[in-house]
Amino acid sequence: MYELGKCLARLHVLTQNYRIRDKDNYKLIYAMFLKNKEKIKKRLPERKMFEYIKENIKNVEAPRKARRSVCHGDFRTENMRFRGNEIVNVIDWDLIGRTSDFYDLGVSMQNCFDRNLKFNFSKLSELVRGYDQIRKLTAVEREHLFEALQWGLLSYTIFNLSSGVRVNKNNLHRVKVLMELDKENFYQKLLF
Repeated sequence: MYELGKCLARLHVLTQNYRIRDKDNYKLIYAMFLKNKEKIKKRLPERKMFEYIKENIKNVEAPRKARRSVCHGDFRTENMRFRGNEIVNVIDWDLIGRTSDFYDLGVSMQNCFDRNLKFNFSKLSELVRGYDQIRKLTAVEREHLFEALQWGLLSYTIFNLSSGVRVNKNNLHRVKVLMELDKENFYQKLLF
């Protein structure tokens, strides 16, 4: 996870001054949620999961002072090729755009679930430490890491449920885990 954090931070540092199309990922996903609310509600196994998504998607917009750069949009291990522990290739660049680094970091936090789908705070700490080694997180960004995690999981869930692709049961389980986690508890367990 440490190397993954460094790789993501390098992307953000190297592209902070690039001028490509701006993307407001938050507005795109929030609009998608509003347009597809009923469809999403029907596809979720529990009403309380829908209520959680509805309440929390409103609160995960990137902090106003979050830095912007070119973001991958889906920076997860499924979109990387490895040689041992070394990342040698990143694929699936179709969501690329200039937006808040906060969103990319949040999506990459999906990598911090173990195979048994428990959230691994050690992995998250390594991811954040690796990222912070290359691109120092601001105080505001640190204060909003929980919201970044929420963004990563909720945006992925909304996109999949809205687009009609097969429901990813592992992702739904991750949302359930997130529902049981509160911000204070999150920061107590996060060591960086």
